[in-house]
Parts: sequence; C-alpha cells; structure tokens
Amino acid sequence: MAMKNNKRSRRQWLLLPIFVVAFSLGWKYHWLGFVVPIAMLVGMVGGLLRGRYVCGNLCPRGAFLDRILSKASPKKDIPAFLRHPYLRAFMFVFLIGILTLQISKDPQNLMHWGFSFWLICFVTTILALMLGFIWHYRAWCYLCPIGSFSALVGGHKRFLAIDEERCKGCLLCENVCPLNLKVASKANNNEIKNRDCLQCLECVDSCPKRILELRKN
Repeated sequence: MAMKNNKRSRRQWLLLPIFVVAFSLGWKYHWLGFVVPIAMLVGMVGGLLRGRYVCGNLCPRGAFLDRILSKASPKKDIPAFLRHPYLRAFMFVFLIGILTLQISKDPQNLMHWGFSFWLICFVTTILALMLGFIWHYRAWCYLCPIGSFSALVGGHKRFLAIDEERCKGCLLCENVCPLNLKVASKANNNEIKNRDCLQCLECVDSCPKRILELRKN
C-alpha cells in the first residue's frame, strides 16, 4: 500500500501546478478559468462512479491542500458545524447560485464565463486557506459543493474494511486521515462506512498491522 500512496503523492505534485497557474493567472487570462468547470465535471462524474475518490486523488486544489497548505496548518479537529448537512446544502445552493448569477451578467461572452469560474475558485480558495490556517488543511472539503455532491450520490459505493480482532487501537489511521474521519474507533462488524471517505488510502498505509483495505459495496 505504501507504493500506492507514493503514486498518489506523485500524481498530486503533477496536478499542483494546474491549480497554482489557474489560481494565480486566471484573473488576467480568463481562459484559465475553464480549468474549474473541467475539474467540477470530473469530480461529479467521479462522484457518481466512486464517491469522493476524485477529491482525494485527482482534484488540483486538493493537491494544493495536501501538499502545500498541510505544511502550515495546525491540523486541529475539524469543527462539527462544518460537517453539518444543512450548512453543506446551503453552501451548495449558495455557491452554485452565485456562479450562475455572475455568468448571467454577460452570458454570451465566453471569456466572461472563464472569469466567473476563476472568481468562484478564487473566493472559495481564500475560504479554504482561512479554514486551513485556523483548523485543518482539508476543512474546506466538507463545504465544497462538488465534494458534497460526490458524497451524496456515490459515497456508499466504497468502504473501508478492518480486521477488528487484530486492531490494537493505536488510531494511527485516524491521525493521518485528511478529513479527520473516525476509522478504527467507528468500526462496525469489520466495516467502516463514511460517505466522505476520500479513498486516499493514507489510513491503510499507516496501519502497522495492515488490517485495513478499501472494498466495493
């Protein structure tokens, strides 16, 4: 499993420049803003097929959060209110509504579309940075509309399995989880089911007993 996580790390370092360039230069080169709807589409299709796999492995901004922001984050527990379904639903409707309103100001101008996508990315990234510096580098991922959509429509399709009899309760798996999910401590009949699991396999890789694995539902 260590090999798989090394592969994830390399993939994220390759994705990172995509986010950095689009975020830094999209205000000037509006066509760079179209990176955002591409990422959104990939996330939504991936969500239908495999839950939050894209969030944990293929999201350019997720790569930034994991590889850069994590170095400066205090990594405190993510507050329960950020996980609340009502807040997540509100953020989904609010952000999609703001994006639609922004695009409607000049719907026939393709570059205006690009700028609108960049603007929503810029604003939400600033929010992600704030949450990351205050609490945890992946705290934003509970509010991300695409992440919430993926958790809702496909979060049931994969789950973690654990050999509870061999588990020593060290909780190393929970310490490395990017979303602060309860892993071993929430096992039920050798299964850990959480729709927000990013399927990053950090927990699997950290387990000294190698008793965790990702399975299809």
